[in-house]
Amino acid sequence: MIRVDDATEGPAYDLISNQDKTLTVDAGGGADYTSIQDAVDAVPKLLRHEYLIDVAAGIYDEDVIIRGSHNIGFTEGDTLLAADGTAISAGENAGLQIVGDISAPSNVSVNSITVTGCVGTEMPQVMGVELTGQTPYLDEPASYAVSGSTEGFLNEVHFTGANKYGALAYASRLHMRSCDLGSGHNSGIYGKRGALVEARNTSGSPTYDVELTEGSRAFLQPTVSGENFAINHSCFLVLRGEEVHYPNGVEYVQPTSVKDTGSTDQSVASISGTTVQYDTEVYDNGGHYDTSNYQYTAPVNGIYDVTARLQYLSVTSGTEIQAKLFVNGSTEKTQSKRTANYANPVIEVSDELSLTKGDTVEVRARHNEGSSLNINNDFEPTAHATYSLKEAL
Repeated sequence: MIRVDDATEGPAYDLISNQDKTLTVDAGGGADYTSIQDAVDAVPKLLRHEYLIDVAAGIYDEDVIIRGSHNIGFTEGDTLLAADGTAISAGENAGLQIVGDISAPSNVSVNSITVTGCVGTEMPQVMGVELTGQTPYLDEPASYAVSGSTEGFLNEVHFTGANKYGALAYASRLHMRSCDLGSGHNSGIYGKRGALVEARNTSGSPTYDVELTEGSRAFLQPTVSGENFAINHSCFLVLRGEEVHYPNGVEYVQPTSVKDTGSTDQSVASISGTTVQYDTEVYDNGGHYDTSNYQYTAPVNGIYDVTARLQYLSVTSGTEIQAKLFVNGSTEKTQSKRTANYANPVIEVSDELSLTKGDTVEVRARHNEGSSLNINNDFEPTAHATYSLKEAL
């Protein structure tokens, strides 16, 4: 039994919700409130229901702060009672939503929004607004900030200011959907003090899309705009499902993941090592593979997973075939196979390479057939090379 005591200060709705409710805001009048902050202040601190703040088009020159809102839940069998003993039913979608114009966020212009000390899943939610200024409530210059909260949620929020940061997550989780990071910020997204940021389908061109510090982690799917990052201290970045650990921090790094293949079969002379002409990119996250010289260039110091697969065609039984990884023109790893009865053998070489920024890696083929052999470069499942950054150093 959980009871709302009538000894609390203020009216009951200041403490706990008893039904779903929509509050309207219009700077021009004719709504429940003319400012977003006044509507936020009218929301109960403990929410068992959905509270929707519906914001009309307009310019709201205000720095909104949402403090201590809790999306509360109770175990099965608990009953919630108002002060007069009346049972309060729980809503299906408890939480606070601030909704402007999702189809055209620029129609609802707000200076800044700060969320602090809030508890609950994806709460509060902010959708369909344009943020133009900087929060005055934190010493971090950001247009949106979530601090010391379970998690914030942004959907179709556009950042048009020119601060150091667009969205800041401080010791909090932050989920972002289809947000425009703008072009005026130094870092579009900033995670600090163990923050966890998950962003999908962002756009814009800030100097750096994501900056992480002090053990923060970011999950980015399927992409963020230009994919430029600033990593400080020990952090993790997951880009399209591939996680990279930055134990010491790397400034302004582009995480990299490459897969390439060829466009046509290639002739390889006997004995001489020949660079494999993988001239077609399946994907190249970061732009670090050169299809003109068939080399991958390491963007940062780190440990890289490199794998290459070759298929030789019409090989005589007993011929030795090789796949080689070369770093800066020198052999790093060789895989050899002596063929038996299979005329079109596949060979694979893989290694963890410790590379310095600027090092080049290429794949070479070698055999002792006695005459030239073709390798099957244009069938990607059996002819490809992959490069991915495992850990930055």
